Amino acid sequence: MGNAKLTGFILRFLIFLVVLAIGVAVIFVIKAALIDKPTGPRTEVEREIMDAEAAVKSDPTSAKARIALSLAYSRVGRYNNAVEEASVAAKLEKDNANAYYALGIARKRQGDYEQAIMAFKKAVGLNTTTNDIYQQAFYELGEVYTDQKNYKEAVRAYEGALANGPEATYVVIALARAYEKAGELKSAIEQYRAVLDYDPTSQEAKDALVRLGVKLK
Repeated sequence: MGNAKLTGFILRFLIFLVVLAIGVAVIFVIKAALIDKPTGPRTEVEREIMDAEAAVKSDPTSAKARIALSLAYSRVGRYNNAVEEASVAAKLEKDNANAYYALGIARKRQGDYEQAIMAFKKAVGLNTTTNDIYQQAFYELGEVYTDQKNYKEAVRAYEGALANGPEATYVVIALARAYEKAGELKSAIEQYRAVLDYDPTSQEAKDALVRLGVKLK
């Protein structure tokens, strides 16, 4: 009987120690999650935001810093903040195409296509030798028109992208898609063939050509 009591006491004591250990572990986990939060950036975009915010704080009149901050905000889904920073940049430098490009990106991701189109058109309309975002601005304009199923305007925008930069494969295939959806099949075939000139492995281009009745070698 005495041995049974002793065994029971030992078991209860061991259970107490296990519960105590679990409780201490839980406290440390909660402390780490709620109190000991990391003060530094955990991702590259968080570092970009921290650096850009610091740059804006250091010089609130820097359009370049606000543009960088706007684009970083857009990457993490903070679209209202992105619009605000790009708008301030555009006011600071009214002829800065990068500011309107950043504004267009934020508006597009918000789903505000009308404002995005206005911003991208402003960006491409400020074509000077001092900026290098015209191809991308035309491309993003084409993407907005594509989302709206306005394929003829999309074609114009993608052609503008190719006229303002290298013949990037992603732009050529976007143009081919727009031609096809606009019903301009001959032009679509030409562009899909051009895609294969740059990337012979493009399965999308191969499938599209077969779909359009072209026999591949």
